[in-house]
This record gives sequence, structure tokens and C-alpha cells, in this order.
Amino acid sequence: TKATTAVDVLGKLLLEDKSHSVRMACAQALGLLGGDQARQLLRQALARETDDYVKILIKEGLDRIPIGK
Repeated sequence: TKATTAVDVLGKLLLEDKSHSVRMACAQALGLLGGDQARQLLRQALARETDDYVKILIKEGLDRIPIGK
């Protein structure tokens, strides 16, 4: 589906892009899209992210996604 494709692209950017602004935008978007895959990507990114501002938005994204939804 288009949503799955968007999550894939956003997750790749969140994990690999050098720009903290891009990673921040991806974290916000993944939180809004939601779903298990988005949650998994956000958790993966949180474990490896070094920028404190990006970490804040990753945590906010995770908080937006209901558990089990």
C-alpha cells in the first residue's frame, strides 16, 4: 500500500539521512502515520540517534502511536 511505502521511505531517511532536519521531519511523519512498522523504525532510530532534538521528536512520534494499533 502507499502508506507502507511511505513508512519505508521515511524510515530509511530517519535512519540514514545526514541532515538532522530531515530526520526530525521523518520522525514526526512516522508518528502521524502510526502502525507497527513505524513504531519499530522509531525505536530503532532512537537507539542509534545522537542528536538530542531528533531524539525528542522520535520520542514524541512513539508517544503518538497507540500500543497494539
